[in-house]
Amino acid sequence: MMKSQAKDFCRSAGVPPNRCARFTQAVERCVACYRRVRSRKTSLAVEKELNQIEKRVLSSLRMLDHKTWRPGKFQESLESISAAFANLSRPASEVMQFRNAKVVSSIPAGWSPTTTSDVVIDPTCFSCLEDQGRALEELLGALAGPVANKRRARPRTDNERALYHCLAVAFTRATGKAASDSSDEFMTVCQEIKEIYQLDHWHPESLPRLARRLRADRR
Repeated sequence: MMKSQAKDFCRSAGVPPNRCARFTQAVERCVACYRRVRSRKTSLAVEKELNQIEKRVLSSLRMLDHKTWRPGKFQESLESISAAFANLSRPASEVMQFRNAKVVSSIPAGWSPTTTSDVVIDPTCFSCLEDQGRALEELLGALAGPVANKRRARPRTDNERALYHCLAVAFTRATGKAASDSSDEFMTVCQEIKEIYQLDHWHPESLPRLARRLRADRR
C-alpha cells in the first residue's frame, strides 16, 4: 500500500494518525498471510493433478494393445508424462513420497526389473518397449488412490474467515471500536482492502452470515 493510499485509507477507517503506520502494517501482514495460505494447493487440486497424469499413463498403456501401432504417438505420450512429472507440484510430490513412490528420471545403478523398490522410473529412460510398458504399469500403481476427502460437499472458507477476523482485531486495536458486520465503518474498511489488494475471490459481507449458519448446523 502506497503512503498516500495508506493515509486516505486510515482516514476513512477512522484510525488516529499516530496509529496509522501500525494499522497498515497489520493489514499488510494479514493479507500476505491470506495470500500465502491461498496459494497452497488443496488436496482436491493435488488429486486433479495426479489424475491428469494417470489418464495419460492409461492412454499410453492402451496404445500398446492397439490394433494399429503408432510409435510416434506412443513416444509423444511418454514424453508428456515425463514432462508432467518434471513439473510436478511440491504437494503432489509429497503425496507420491507418502505412497513410497519416488519417480526418477534415470535408471539407478544396479537396478533390475525383478527387484522390489520404491523407485518408479520415468518410462522415457527405456528404449525397450517391454520395459516402457512395465514402467507405465509401475506408474499406474503409484498414481492410484484418492487424495481428497470426497465427503466434503461445501467448499472451505477457513482462510477467508481468518482474514476477516485478523482484520477485525487490527481495526479494533487501531480505532477502539467493535468490528463486526453490523459496523458500517469496518465493512467499508473490508471493501477498501478488497479493492486495494484486488481480492476478488474474498467476500467479507457474506462471511459472518456463513459463520452463524455453520454454528447453527452444529447444534
